[in-house]
Amino acid sequence: DLTIYVIDTALAGARLARQLNPDFHIAINMSAVAMTRVQLIYDMTFLMSKHRVPADKIILEVTETAPLDDRRVAAVMSGLREFGIQLSIDDFGTGQGALSYVKRIPGSEVKIDRTFVGDMLTSAESRSVVQATIDIAHSLDRRAVAEGVEDAETAKVLRDMGCDHAQGYFFAPAMPINEILTHLRGARTAA
Repeated sequence: DLTIYVIDTALAGARLARQLNPDFHIAINMSAVAMTRVQLIYDMTFLMSKHRVPADKIILEVTETAPLDDRRVAAVMSGLREFGIQLSIDDFGTGQGALSYVKRIPGSEVKIDRTFVGDMLTSAESRSVVQATIDIAHSLDRRAVAEGVEDAETAKVLRDMGCDHAQGYFFAPAMPINEILTHLRGARTAA
């Protein structure tokens, strides 16, 4: 019930944001445990229709630390992908079987965990892990997204490394939907 409430609330906000920016995407954190229920596919399609949010504008972020041994998870993920919903591997690099996780999730993006991004300017090891993750993501035809970008220098290095997207306080803090809508209205007025 909590998962459905979160998805419903997120898609309601996405509908409002898409009125201001039709290209707005919403990312929703999802437990792999929630993905053991085939009912999730039906719930997602119902809620997408209810809020008129296209599937390709929805990204479900599945944490890499969640267990994916259950065959039902793979079936549900494949079903969601068939509807066009994007899947993201969240916190990549922090779990037990990172490479097998990438192989098992029919995802569209890999999110590089902030523990590597945060110290990649001072740690050659972290920088190597970030570059390798970007390369792996691209070789599997997936986007690479860096989490925890706190400064312009890190953003520039990531851009130079070929990272597709980045998120973090350098760009904006996490904010409630009302603040996002205010920001989008301001951007629309400026354009």
